[in-house]
Amino acid sequence: MAETQGPAFQREMTKELSDWDQALARGQRPIPPAFQLRGAERPPTGVWDAAVATDTIELIDPELFFELARFYNRAKSAGDLYQRYSTGAQSDIWPHIEEGPAAFWSAAGRLRPEVTADVQRLRDFRDRQAELGREARQLRAKLERNCSS
Repeated sequence: MAETQGPAFQREMTKELSDWDQALARGQRPIPPAFQLRGAERPPTGVWDAAVATDTIELIDPELFFELARFYNRAKSAGDLYQRYSTGAQSDIWPHIEEGPAAFWSAAGRLRPEVTADVQRLRDFRDRQAELGREARQLRAKLERNCSS
């Protein structure tokens, strides 16, 4: 995920958040970013579970095993971040998109606090996904070296 769909998701989240930030900087009251992983409640992490269940994970050295375990724990944590964002967005953002900006901003021009929290959760998820992408590339290189030796 971190190397396949992750970069596309990263670009989409970054664009939505950048467009949001630019509109705010222009003094506008835009509709909040509405990123969504279609067809999934969270990014997939079942690969780790499958490797452990089939004992294939025992074929790598213990230090690399630890790094993989840590990576998949972080991936699960990223999934948890997405779920927290998604839960808020399901009630605070997605159902109100058609209502336009007024659904998200008070008459005084303040963003509703729950929407502020949802946007921050999306930023946190995007940042964690970027970290996972970098870490995935490093781990892939280590795995390839480990398998060729």
